[in-house]
Amino acid sequence: MPSSRFFVAALLAVAASPLFAKDPLVVDPIAAVVAGTTVPLSAVESGAASSLTQLRDQEYTARRLALEDVVSGALFDREAKARGMTNEELLKNEVEAKIASIPEADKKAFYEENKARMGGKTYEETAPLIETRLRSQAEIYRRYEFLRSLKNRYGMRLYLEPTRARVSPADGPSEGPKKAPVLLVIFSDFQCPHCAKAEEVLRGLPVVYGKSLRIVFRNDPLAMHADAPRAAEAAVCADEQKKFWPYHDLLFDNQDQLSEEGLKALASKAGLKTKAFAACLASGRGAARWKADAADAKTYGVTGTPTVFINGRRIFGNQAPEVYMQAIDDELLIRNLPLPGAPKLNTPRPTKVKK
Repeated sequence: MPSSRFFVAALLAVAASPLFAKDPLVVDPIAAVVAGTTVPLSAVESGAASSLTQLRDQEYTARRLALEDVVSGALFDREAKARGMTNEELLKNEVEAKIASIPEADKKAFYEENKARMGGKTYEETAPLIETRLRSQAEIYRRYEFLRSLKNRYGMRLYLEPTRARVSPADGPSEGPKKAPVLLVIFSDFQCPHCAKAEEVLRGLPVVYGKSLRIVFRNDPLAMHADAPRAAEAAVCADEQKKFWPYHDLLFDNQDQLSEEGLKALASKAGLKTKAFAACLASGRGAARWKADAADAKTYGVTGTPTVFINGRRIFGNQAPEVYMQAIDDELLIRNLPLPGAPKLNTPRPTKVKK
């Protein structure tokens, strides 16, 4: 059966923060003195920043994986003993037995999404393999969910600190309290299909974490996406009318409608004042906002979208829900805060749009 270690490994494999916060009170150590000239350690680290980042991430990864093995073993042992059963019986009851049959619609949807990778085989030919794949994913998530509940029940505080980047939310549209213990900043592109997939997951996170999470959206339209810059400007115009999130959702749900007329039609659907929206879009004033976001993205080492920073921990690309949740959970455990109840994923953001 897949291990909860899978999630930590997936998270750590994509978490890398190229920028390190410097403590102004710490004196810069001397690395060498050459011909009477002092070479500070900061100069050495600056020259080897990329290599040092990888080494520090590898060190953290090794420690976090080892810790997760110890934690999961201890929690499973304790719960199994409390129930008077073996670990194998516990996991069979709590994981295998709680996986429902895979709906036919889900299997067909998976086939359609991955048809190009099926080697020309029909759905009927690949259905058994698809069911095995989806069931394996369901078991992985259920094991993660069960382990998460045990961490909450028996208590856990995390002391391992990852490397972090100092990522500013700037004035990006946000949801959640400004003083939330976890800040998630996403650099995204409205025409990027991977971003759309990631957004499907991120929409459900506020429902899971409530006041513990603040999400900030920042634009980083890629050069390969011709409609993305204009869509970013349109989103700025929606934000001026306090309708950013409904419009944001419609843009990602309708990536084939990002033409000028399409942007205006979606604005109407989101309940925006269409004349004011059109005037804002015609002015081009939203361009300065997305260009500022894109410039900041470069300073943070963002090389593609989506890129998510969770309290400065970088997660690149469209990831499984558990990868984002593992990072958020870790941030709560570092702060000795309880984890929320059973997660409810894929829950739409409660916004109102015209049918």
